[in-house]
Amino acid sequence: MLQYTKQNSQIHRLDARIKLVVLALLNLALFAGFDEVFVASLFLLVLLLYLLARISPLHAARELGPVWLFMLLPLVLIPIAGGPIEKAVVAALRLVAVVLSAVLFIYTTRQNELVRALVFFKVPVKVAFILAMAFRFLPLLQEEVHRVRALQSARGYQRGWLVLPIILPVLR
Repeated sequence: MLQYTKQNSQIHRLDARIKLVVLALLNLALFAGFDEVFVASLFLLVLLLYLLARISPLHAARELGPVWLFMLLPLVLIPIAGGPIEKAVVAALRLVAVVLSAVLFIYTTRQNELVRALVFFKVPVKVAFILAMAFRFLPLLQEEVHRVRALQSARGYQRGWLVLPIILPVLR
């Protein structure tokens, strides 16, 4: 689930403000750098942070499910538009690194620490609370998706999956 994972690691023990600044700087660097080696080295840095946090990046990748389709979309769209494949690979790698770094932040930061860090950076309390509630809502939404997919599979629905049965129970 996309929620805090209790571990005793160096990354978990870091102050949430430091993690938030590192996340912001890492994402800025990923979008500012266009060099393939630079983006690849930042991607490797994200993988190293996963190792320091004692969390498998493969576990995070499995949690993302269909989000991978959107992250890998540049691999299809850029060559179709006539762009070089190298540019497509860098764009996809950049998106994967951004999403994996955000997931690592969610895995290693408690919601109350996140709220305190956001308030420290002068984010209004209401906005910080809304963000914390959104992070709390992610695991519930994931559970509902898994439940509906299992029900659809049991009923023999094989092609894709319907979104409406997922959205309606969440909105009640």
